[in-house]
Amino acid sequence: MREGRTIRSAHLVADLNQEAANLWAEPGWQAEGHVAKTLIREGALSVVLIALRANAALPPHHAPGPITVAVLSGEVDFWAAPETVRLGAGQLLALETNAEHGVTARTDSAILVTIVLAPDGQAGATLPVG
Repeated sequence: MREGRTIRSAHLVADLNQEAANLWAEPGWQAEGHVAKTLIREGALSVVLIALRANAALPPHHAPGPITVAVLSGEVDFWAAPETVRLGAGQLLALETNAEHGVTARTDSAILVTIVLAPDGQAGATLPVG
């Protein structure tokens, strides 16, 4: 995964469609079924774009802070114990800190993952509900 950019001015703009197209063109996407790029890494915030080929999977893992997963294109099955949720383009899922999860692409897909850490790099607070 390539390192992200820091925010050096009042804002940073990323063309998510172009970034996804760039990832789909990379050899790793064809060879391994997925490729990722960290778009932003700034303090407690990381934003990662992941391109997945149909039927490719990210095995179960944990995130060190609460995350959101936004499906930009395609359709994925997102597993978080004890259930699997099918997500399509335009849908967003939020997951608490350290929850084991995994993703399988049903079609060629692009997902945007946002991870929030405490300022010291440790796991952040859990997501508020309601």
